[in-house]
Amino acid sequence: MDRPLSMISDMSPQDQNTLATSAIQELVSQQLTYKKDVFVKNEQGITERIPKTETMQAFEHESATYALCSHYGVAVDSGHLLALAKDLDKSDTNQFRGLLDSVHHTTMSTIKGIDGQHKELLNEKSVMKEPQQKSSIMDKLSQNKESILQNDQSNPTQSKSKEMGLS
Repeated sequence: MDRPLSMISDMSPQDQNTLATSAIQELVSQQLTYKKDVFVKNEQGITERIPKTETMQAFEHESATYALCSHYGVAVDSGHLLALAKDLDKSDTNQFRGLLDSVHHTTMSTIKGIDGQHKELLNEKSVMKEPQQKSSIMDKLSQNKESILQNDQSNPTQSKSKEMGLS
């Protein structure tokens, strides 16, 4: 996403959706770059590492993309995912369960990463605004010194906080 946010907001909703889908697909590709194996429990309950087939890799990528798009409200077609699901060998339920666990782990870790970065950006943005909005009591007193002195002589019944310009 090399475009400035102002350009993105000027795009049509369909183009924004396409851009968001592409960004999510790229993010999922990066997450899955080195995940070439699936962890499967055998009949004895021992976890084994099995290399993923191309079909498994494609299904995992498409599943994670679909889940992320759904989570963030990006419209995406499920047809490709369903076609990949039909092509999977589901005869080994442990292997299929391991693949689904991998999809779940990838999706959840990506969501946590995105949400964490979003939260950091919001915190940075609010920290930048705070100094402009808040001023110290001493600043307010020095700005309102003249009015405090005048009010003290002309209106002795005002509250001290009003006199100081704090309310």
